[in-house]
Amino acid sequence: MKHMKLSPDEFQPAQPLKRNPTVKSLDDADAALDELSRIAAHRRIVSEMASSRAAEIKKEFSAQLAREGVPYDQREKLLRDSLAKFFTEQRDDLFVAKKSISLAHGTCGFRSHASQSRVSQDAGSEIKTPSDLAPELADAATRAAKRCKLASGLSGDRFLRVSIEFDYDLILAGYRAGTITDDDLSEMGLVYIPPETRETFFATPAPFKIHHAA
Repeated sequence: MKHMKLSPDEFQPAQPLKRNPTVKSLDDADAALDELSRIAAHRRIVSEMASSRAAEIKKEFSAQLAREGVPYDQREKLLRDSLAKFFTEQRDDLFVAKKSISLAHGTCGFRSHASQSRVSQDAGSEIKTPSDLAPELADAATRAAKRCKLASGLSGDRFLRVSIEFDYDLILAGYRAGTITDDDLSEMGLVYIPPETRETFFATPAPFKIHHAA
């Protein structure tokens, strides 16, 4: 979009209402609508002009946002990958008693992320639902659904549904307490997944102080 010279007068209503507008007639209502239309048009044009100028400015300075001929986005990735490779290889020597190192221009190190233990479906098991384990549970669910529908007063069978599923929290609690074994889990088509701890590398550069020319 070519830059336009806009004058507020171009969007001035022919018969503007007062500073604190009060609609008292159809003419006032029409004047209010006219002004709303002009406000929307003015706002839209200014927004389009701002977006156009922003794109032009970004394009103009994009050549500066590079180092060694490599755009900053790619350069950042190269730098972070190189840092990660170096500190991972030197981890045993540099991180004996600490997880981070503070340098003059930032901090590098490793963060720990721990997951919770859980009980989950065993991908290799043919048992996917409690009904697979005990087919009669499907009939029980059907009967329960019918009772719920009768109690609710709803007619037909398309509004309510009863499902039977494993209570993973209860099973996990039992496993932790020792009342449920690995064999028990296997019979239910489940598997225990222990907590996992993984560490990821981080590099946090210190804020760069820009010295503005006086």
